[in-house]
Amino acid sequence: MGAKELVILLVCSTVLVCIVLVHNTKDDDLQAHFQEFAKEAMQVGAPVTSAVPPGVLISETAASEVQQTDSVLPADALKDLTRKLREAAFRANGGKPVDPLTETVRNEWHKNNPCMSREKLPLRYAARKFVKDLNVSAAWDAVFREYEILHRTCTTKVQLNISHSDLHQRDTTSGCDYLVCEPTAMSGLGNRILAAASCMIYAVLTQRVLLLPSSSLLAEVMCEPFEGSSWKVNEASIDIPVLSKFWASTDQFLSAVDSSMGSLLKDTLIPNRAIKLHATDFTAQLRFHPDKRFFCGTEQNLLRGVTWLYLTSNQYFLPKLFLIPKFRTALEALFPTRMVLTHMLRYSILPGDVVWQRVEQVHEMQPDRTDRRLGVQIRTNRQFQELHLALEARIKQCALDNELLPQLGLAASDLNKSSQSTNHSSTEESIAAVQSVIESSDNVNRTTVFIASLYNDFELSLRSDYLRNPPANGENVTVVQLSNRLEQTLNSREEDEQALTEIILLSLCDDIIVTPSSTFGGVAKAYGALLPWVIETQSNDVGCVRGPTVDACYGVPARYLSCLYDDPELRGRPVVDVLPYLKDCFPGEIVGGIQVMTLQ
Repeated sequence: MGAKELVILLVCSTVLVCIVLVHNTKDDDLQAHFQEFAKEAMQVGAPVTSAVPPGVLISETAASEVQQTDSVLPADALKDLTRKLREAAFRANGGKPVDPLTETVRNEWHKNNPCMSREKLPLRYAARKFVKDLNVSAAWDAVFREYEILHRTCTTKVQLNISHSDLHQRDTTSGCDYLVCEPTAMSGLGNRILAAASCMIYAVLTQRVLLLPSSSLLAEVMCEPFEGSSWKVNEASIDIPVLSKFWASTDQFLSAVDSSMGSLLKDTLIPNRAIKLHATDFTAQLRFHPDKRFFCGTEQNLLRGVTWLYLTSNQYFLPKLFLIPKFRTALEALFPTRMVLTHMLRYSILPGDVVWQRVEQVHEMQPDRTDRRLGVQIRTNRQFQELHLALEARIKQCALDNELLPQLGLAASDLNKSSQSTNHSSTEESIAAVQSVIESSDNVNRTTVFIASLYNDFELSLRSDYLRNPPANGENVTVVQLSNRLEQTLNSREEDEQALTEIILLSLCDDIIVTPSSTFGGVAKAYGALLPWVIETQSNDVGCVRGPTVDACYGVPARYLSCLYDDPELRGRPVVDVLPYLKDCFPGEIVGGIQVMTLQ
């Protein structure tokens, strides 16, 4: 018997076993599952083809951009992801091509969902004098447009304002799969942005429609990311987990996985891979991030049969998505420099107009008269006064040793007393004070230091240093701090808008000094694609050390792989030993954290 005949015999045997199993079961869902499995078995060796007419669901520009990247990116991974997104939208539209937005509808949507930063923020980044601008990812742009079509098709076709009991009992999702992502409310803005970015890239990779509860303050301060649709959903209509019986728990899903994979462990021919759960909450027990088995290939394959997936998080779990082989190939193809977070933030998670107007107000008061901008982000507790003062000293040492600030002179300053520090309590007061300093000085060389801190101690100290001992070369140092709130207030829209303003302003600097273990600074450096100067807390020899990556830190990942049904050789291995670019977070960051090493 030849090889060809042997393959045919095996396929026929597989199909026969499937038919017997289907005939003997009374479970309609299980029958349908095995019928699909048999159909796939009969197509072993057949080329993968799309049921979507070529070019129907993707613009000519987007298609052209995908082709342009094929020479430098793994073409198969990009084409496969594009095909999956097209087919998902095609199915969601009842097996018909999705009509493109008309110019009238598009203009009306943008009128109702304005976003000035979408056009203007890239121009601000490109205008920086000492930072090489980041090239736009044509591959991500093309894939994201495909995803927008899917998102628009599902959110406009499906009525989400129905009761969860109706949603559970009948097919109201029309072939769409959903991810309800709820960044943990009582967490800082940086944590919530990182959680949302992680959810967004996961939604694209799995063709799920990303939804944020309408009460999420994050959705209120950010622009709508998907043209023609909204990522907000009324949580009262779908009932958020914990108390709702609509959602199966993480343990219930994992029990179903173990049951379904049981026959595989017994080396039988065909495992029972059917998961009969309509909606699953896959959040770990403490509800800070997904359960550790979320990052296993088998569990991800079985999640394809779950229509509704819920995650709540305040963590940046994106780095661990690289551990899942089918996601890794797509991520590496889309982002060869591995700057996933930067592209996600700049392209998809943009500040709303209230925030952008504040950013513009600060920048426009000194349009061409600043030669260099230094951002300083300080995360510390002033209750420990000695540690707080030591941190300030290290920041100054860092800035001077690395020529981020000019050396102090020896003579006393005769500068206008109007530039003396004040305890600014609002953006308007701070802007007025800085404007008066600018108008009173004719120096050509100017460094502007933008400080983001809960306290104004460092602002007062730094400004005093340069007033008393101005640089001998005549360079002027302007210090800007918009707020000093003394304590962090959570779950406040005004606080979030102010915090996001400061994050964006930090990201627009040429250099950034950050304190370790701060998601606020992590988001700022990622937006700006800036390798940070990280304050050294372990040694007294230097004030800071240059960080190796612009990526943020995933602070609480499971340190070892624990996938029961994936590659047994990887089971129990440390996460950071699997991929060369997945490493421990920078020294001084959260112990046990991991992050992606980016390429500049």
